[in-house]
Amino acid sequence: MLDNKALLQNERESIGAIDSSGNKIAYDRVENILDVVTDYNDNHDDFKATIQYEAGKFYIDLNITNAENFNSNTSLEIRK
Repeated sequence: MLDNKALLQNERESIGAIDSSGNKIAYDRVENILDVVTDYNDNHDDFKATIQYEAGKFYIDLNITNAENFNSNTSLEIRK
């Protein structure tokens, strides 16, 4: 049985947040990942996907569902 950290890593890889080496995957256009994130959140209750924007690139992030994110479908976080 996978522990929570391994399960989260597997989910991040399956949604396209990271590659098989664990590196974040950068996307040039938010349109390339918006439907992926929305569909994932519509079909999964244990994790919530978000879109992050950093240094001109978009990234998918995935976290365990908690009190702060349980009622959202998609959010965009801009990091400087």
